[in-house]
Amino acid sequence: MKKTAWVSLTCVLLAASAFAEPGMGLRGYVPPSRELNQFVTTEVGNITLSADGLGMMATNGFLQVEKPSPGATVRVAYLIAASTGFLNYSIPSGSIQLAGSPVNWSHSIPNGIASWNHLADVTSILAPVLDPAGAGILNVSVYEPNSQSVDGTALYVIFDDPVTIVTRTAVLAFGAQATSGDVFSIGFGQPIFPDANTVVEFGLGISYGYARGTCQTSYVDVNGQRLTSSAGGNDEGENQNGALMTVGGVGDSRSNPLDPMFNDPCSYSDFTTYDDELYNIASYIGAGSTSMTVNTFNPSADDNIFAATLLLDFAAVVGEGAVLTPSTAALCVGDTHTATLTLQDPNGNPLVNQDATLEITSGPNVGLLNSGTTNSLGQLSLTWASATPGVDVIAGSFLNSNGVLQYSNFAETTWQNCQSTEDGVLSPLVGTTCLESPYTVTLTLQDGSGTPLVGRSASILVLSGPHVGQTVSGLSDANGQFAMTLTGTTSGTDTFRGSFTNGDGLVEYTPFATVDWQQCVQQEIGVLSPATASSCLGVPYTVTLVMEDSEGNLVPDFDATIEIISGPNSGLMVSGPTDANGELALTYVGAVIGTDMIQASFVNSSGNPDVSNTAVNTWQACNTGGWGEVTPVFSSGCMGDDFTATVTLRGGNGNPLVNYPATLEVFEGPNTGVSVSGFTNILGQMQLTYTSDVIGNDKLRGIFFDEFGEERETNEAEREWVDCSLGSPTIRIQSSSLCNMELTWDTVPGATHYNLYSRTGLDQAWELELSTGNPFVTIGCVTGVPVRIYQVTALSN
Repeated sequence: MKKTAWVSLTCVLLAASAFAEPGMGLRGYVPPSRELNQFVTTEVGNITLSADGLGMMATNGFLQVEKPSPGATVRVAYLIAASTGFLNYSIPSGSIQLAGSPVNWSHSIPNGIASWNHLADVTSILAPVLDPAGAGILNVSVYEPNSQSVDGTALYVIFDDPVTIVTRTAVLAFGAQATSGDVFSIGFGQPIFPDANTVVEFGLGISYGYARGTCQTSYVDVNGQRLTSSAGGNDEGENQNGALMTVGGVGDSRSNPLDPMFNDPCSYSDFTTYDDELYNIASYIGAGSTSMTVNTFNPSADDNIFAATLLLDFAAVVGEGAVLTPSTAALCVGDTHTATLTLQDPNGNPLVNQDATLEITSGPNVGLLNSGTTNSLGQLSLTWASATPGVDVIAGSFLNSNGVLQYSNFAETTWQNCQSTEDGVLSPLVGTTCLESPYTVTLTLQDGSGTPLVGRSASILVLSGPHVGQTVSGLSDANGQFAMTLTGTTSGTDTFRGSFTNGDGLVEYTPFATVDWQQCVQQEIGVLSPATASSCLGVPYTVTLVMEDSEGNLVPDFDATIEIISGPNSGLMVSGPTDANGELALTYVGAVIGTDMIQASFVNSSGNPDVSNTAVNTWQACNTGGWGEVTPVFSSGCMGDDFTATVTLRGGNGNPLVNYPATLEVFEGPNTGVSVSGFTNILGQMQLTYTSDVIGNDKLRGIFFDEFGEERETNEAEREWVDCSLGSPTIRIQSSSLCNMELTWDTVPGATHYNLYSRTGLDQAWELELSTGNPFVTIGCVTGVPVRIYQVTALSN
């Protein structure tokens, strides 16, 4: 087998650095693929999260911390620092000082813009400073000795707060975002039903971004929906490299950008204040969801997303982990209670058939446990009743994929004596109704003599069934009643339980009530087609509505409206009756690149308003006389290393084809079939990143469609995968003159010869200069720009 060791040597013969604006990178620079998973901490409890950033050209400044109450104490605190982009500068441990103390890094990683991100646990530094301080905005001094090489710092503090009564989950994820995209998977442990009061706070920390008339922006999608296209900038810094920093946190608003698509495509406007990198994404989570995903993407490939935060008003887990629900409960002695442990893998999927344990660690029922395997939902439960008042503390645990025992959050169950003569009952106890119809269950409260209990705290919870987790809370009315109205979306039986606070201040629970949701006879149905389409600018496009009755018969002369509800042609519509074939059509011509969302509306025969499915049409500048290219044309690398190939599409005028569908695939070699399909970015590019676990040569090509809809192919590129099991020798420049420069390297045991490669840029293909059996070579005169890069491989036959 041929073995190869990679020896990298860069000889800078002539270098010039001139960025057109702050925060820009090297043209053609392809960043490595890294994720925000280098360090993830998740804290659950009565907590708050404070985040702040600072970019400065001076050496001394102040980071701010928001302390929620005088009695709040620091649970954990972390400082993150990012060096200035494209300087390859790693900030020395201990050089930055916080509150007068040197900060020693626990994590230091290279990022995707040729700089470094660093993280340190600073709990021991800040707790003595912040714990005795009063509530409010507090200043913490920070010292940067080499400020021009440090874009800025970010401070994250999680407080235990006695004033906070809601169980929250706070998450800090640190790393270096892959500019081609990152994904966060968050599991909730139980279905949640966000309402107007639900908060799911999401924040980003970004360095080396500049938002004044540039295209340096990042996109954020939540559950497949765009949240913002304007993340980035330097609103915590200054307008020059070495001070480009933004962190969603202190002083920022959770209000989301008014237009999530603003800056996609690039608007070349100042969006510094348009997006402050702090959001509330509760409205992006569907009712009954048990998880969510957050995607980030930096099309300019020169911003550094180094951190993300989440603050949720319920218990949750991010990545591989466990969450225990409910986090708090109060019951009467003798009642039965169930605690549920939910496990998920790093991608947010349920861990099925996983050994796990639930145990009561303290309280009147200490020692009670259940050890077993999780079900198809990744869950394991413990059900018990208490004969004694008190507080049981429950915890779950399992062995994670690294073989480490991992614990869930702690949950508390309070058992109390309920001796009141007051009573609550739900009605109706049994019900049946149609899907999509409102159903009301009523809690009635009375004392022993039948007198209504007015103004009592009450709640109704769907304990199990297709709408499990939905709940309402409030006060009983003048008749001692409190109601919940629910519209069913899924067939099945829901079980309700009511609760109220009795005259002794204790919580009591009602008997169960049930409702069976059934699929009833439908009225008229409207279907838009095609459901998805891609059209060329300037070419007419038609979307057609077909109306059918519940038996599938076409419905002519039926009034309806087709409207573009979002996109570049939003507001365009047509109204009228369907024709003899039950059809109504909308034909229009697009002039702006973008995606139209189209929906039809009508009033059914029962007099109720209804809508059709939503159709999607993407307008694009079609490829007239265009061409495509895959780069690098040739490259060689080690098995197990990531490799990124880029396809670039351009029109006949040479301009990038933006948001244009394409495929980049390996069509021959050991990794045949590896591919990516999607849309090009603002540079007309799309990337494929993959690795290989076998040696051999892969051939890659891009595929796209021309103006006639015919499939076309780009050039072919080649990737050589080699075995890099040999050691890497030390490289030296024996003579660095422009002529007769001598390169030497240590002899590699087992090597029979060495290959010397060179290229003139990071986006260029390697060219074989020569092959030699000696551990040295003399280079002739080298002139001109750009710089030349050399690389040596050691091989054995």
